[in-house]
Amino acid sequence: MSIKEGLLRKPNIRMYAVMAAAAFAFCLPSAVRAATLFVSPATGTFRPNDTFTVTVRTNTQGAAVNAAEGVLRFDPSRVFVTSVTTNGSIFNLNVQEPDYSNTDGTISFAGVILNPGYSGASGTLLTVTLRARTPGTATLNFQSGAVLANDGQGTNVLTSMNGGTYTVLGEAAPTPAASPAATPSPVRDSLLPDVTSPTHPDPNRWYASNDPRFTWILPTGVDGVSWLIAPNSDGNPGNQLDGLVSEVSFTDQPDGATYFHIKFQRNGAFGPIAHFPFNVDTEPPLPFTVSRVGSGDETDPRPQLMFTTTDATSGVQSYRMRIGDGDWFDVPESPAERPFRMPVQAPGIHEVVVEAIDAAGLTARATLLVTVKSITVPVIETYPVQVSPGESFRVTGTAEPESTVTLYAYRAGIIPAADLDDDVVARVTAYADEHGNWQAVVPGLATGKYRLGAVSEDVRGAVSYPSETVTVRVGSWLARQIKSLPHWFAALPLLARILLLLAIAGLFWLLWWLLKHHRRHIFVAAKSDERDSSRLEAIISDIEEELAAVARLSRSRPLYPEERHLVTKLSRYRTALKKIAGTKKRTTGKKTK
Repeated sequence: MSIKEGLLRKPNIRMYAVMAAAAFAFCLPSAVRAATLFVSPATGTFRPNDTFTVTVRTNTQGAAVNAAEGVLRFDPSRVFVTSVTTNGSIFNLNVQEPDYSNTDGTISFAGVILNPGYSGASGTLLTVTLRARTPGTATLNFQSGAVLANDGQGTNVLTSMNGGTYTVLGEAAPTPAASPAATPSPVRDSLLPDVTSPTHPDPNRWYASNDPRFTWILPTGVDGVSWLIAPNSDGNPGNQLDGLVSEVSFTDQPDGATYFHIKFQRNGAFGPIAHFPFNVDTEPPLPFTVSRVGSGDETDPRPQLMFTTTDATSGVQSYRMRIGDGDWFDVPESPAERPFRMPVQAPGIHEVVVEAIDAAGLTARATLLVTVKSITVPVIETYPVQVSPGESFRVTGTAEPESTVTLYAYRAGIIPAADLDDDVVARVTAYADEHGNWQAVVPGLATGKYRLGAVSEDVRGAVSYPSETVTVRVGSWLARQIKSLPHWFAALPLLARILLLLAIAGLFWLLWWLLKHHRRHIFVAAKSDERDSSRLEAIISDIEEELAAVARLSRSRPLYPEERHLVTKLSRYRTALKKIAGTKKRTTGKKTK
């Protein structure tokens, strides 16, 4: 992505660039000087596994510039990148975060310098840390680049790009060219070992095992095998035979890039040497911590986190994160200049686990408890206690100013699910004004008893805890009972209906009187029944299971008021039933005696 494309994609950077150009367009000199991009140091000599740092700089030749970009290429078989950073850079803003690929062998960057821009001979743009891999010559050259003048027009003043050349020691001496009369020996050529490794098969990968094993096929007539493990790529096993075998194993090899060298002997003469590289990394990335950064607003539903670490041998390849009981997902590294923003989180305490993974698959883990606080909890202030079936009604209240309020209704007497979707019978959306006031009209409900509650959500996606619920009855109890009577009851004269209702009421009163005066006899008879004892135990067990379920629910979210009331009632019932069960056991024991 070019600087101009980046400015179009990032309105804040575009705004800064336009302001800078407008402020200084009329005071800049008309002559535009040349600028260069270069790397420093341009040369160096290193050994395999050495780490070195190069800096990408610009020389503006006295001109003021306000943006630069570039793409560099390198040979990943010779060196590989362990990190890139803009720490200490003249860039104020990154149009494109510095990036690199050890697969494609590329490094890219793009940034903006705010007014009055930069003018100098050695302005730092980017710092790259490299690790030498194999002997030979490694180059770091510019594939493309641009340096824009601070002239109000964004003129590209780049005239030259100078890369670097670095030598990795240990390369085998070049083989002298054969004379025209010389011919290769078919015997010696056929003796080149074809080495494979079941434990470290890919020479370009890193492995956590330091116990490598190598295998090969013995050609016909071979007298013996000579081998050597060494850190240099051109090692010679020497002329002492190590046996006549087709495989060998080693243990406790040191971390880093190492080579297995082997040659065959036939008829007293050694053939060419095969060199098989393998990489070992047994140490995980360094321990690290996860910290929360940002404005300190604990109601922010997307907290910002910062974490980073290093791995001395194979380098950190990736990071992944898990929030609570969720699945793992990949995340970018989060140095100080670009913290990672979590996905939207509900109010509560969330355990965040971050793992850093190196090229050998070893991990280092860090955890952090992140608290997301609820925004202002809605309050239901006015509502009707009773309405007729099918009649809509109005509910008002207060909530977080300029938030969206969701008012929901569910039948009383149930414990709603966490998301309410399976239990809600009506849901209405309202909007709180700048003072937090809101109102909603609930459509007509069927006859019954309902609980009303509300939650709110602001423009950031932050949500509140549920409000205290209120009760609304649709239709009276007597009206519901009369409505359920047979049609012939409505056809009776008024006096007859009154007398019939009085008779039914008298019958209920008589039954109540009998129960009141004979409840002790009924209770004693119930205690003498052995089957009731097991029934009481089953009821007590069911109550304890319900209490345990509510206790588990309370660890994931706050209990609703009706849930807390239900816990209290169940606890009382359990205590009373245990007393009855104890009395029954004592009475049964006396009868047995």
